[in-house]
Amino acid sequence: MLLFFYGWRHLKIVAFPLFFLTLGIPLPAILFNTISIPLQTLASTASAGFLNFCDVPVLQEGNVLQLASTSLGVAEACSGLRSLVSLIALAIILDICVGRECGSGCRSWRWQFQLRSC
Repeated sequence: MLLFFYGWRHLKIVAFPLFFLTLGIPLPAILFNTISIPLQTLASTASAGFLNFCDVPVLQEGNVLQLASTSLGVAEACSGLRSLVSLIALAIILDICVGRECGSGCRSWRWQFQLRSC
């Protein structure tokens, strides 16, 4: 509608705020579960690996960690997906704030530095 009534110039001005607002919309359940379940499995595997590294006997059965005296279930909240969306939003805001201060040449320099540090 914005494009139709005001044209490309106004759409370019509000494109970023509209994109940023979409980060506040929750993911559909099917997409959330598709992404969340592998991350949850990764969290439980990493936890079992860390416990084995610390010489704690543990048996991993899916997302349940069996210890000698108790069992621990890795909850859906442990996938980190909601934190990841929040951190992406924060990174976008930080890039906009810092990127405007040091100019466009700095952005390409930072991108190259990040790629080289990996």
